[in-house]
Amino acid sequence: MNHKHDCDECHFMGSAILEFVHYDFYFCEKMIPCVVARYGNEPESYSSLIYSVLHRFNDDPVWKYASSLVEKMLDNRAYDMYAN
Repeated sequence: MNHKHDCDECHFMGSAILEFVHYDFYFCEKMIPCVVARYGNEPESYSSLIYSVLHRFNDDPVWKYASSLVEKMLDNRAYDMYAN
């Protein structure tokens, strides 16, 4: 994590440099599940998408990468749920 993110409900998923910009990716389940791509420390330095429409933006490298992180996170949750 390189960028300040102050939501306690968000789960950090990973970081990446895409198109010369460093992003930190979060999954938030506070109200409506969404994905946050933070690219700076300022409050307005982020983009977000509702999880249910994320797949519609796979032409964009940032959201395509975010989608792969969400899938890994959900796969891990499913494994943890059945392993216990």
